[in-house]
Amino acid sequence: MILLEIKRYLKDKQFVNLQELSLHFQRDPEIMREMLGHWLRKGVICKAPNPAGCGLKCVKCKPEFSEVYQFQRTEDRGQNVEYTL
Repeated sequence: MILLEIKRYLKDKQFVNLQELSLHFQRDPEIMREMLGHWLRKGVICKAPNPAGCGLKCVKCKPEFSEVYQFQRTEDRGQNVEYTL
């Protein structure tokens, strides 16, 4: 099931933007958002702030798909962890 594959991918990567997820799973970003909503509601993932300098270095992500998702370890649930590129 694709929802479990998404969860595993996020668990392995820790931080992933919507564009990367869409490319990896070969799904439209809007469809990916809907699937990610399942894990957001369960608290397994959360939206993370874009890393410092995002959009200034590589400029490969489309701004509308640059939102970042973070896997929440059980002990981190309810907290956002900062990261950098």
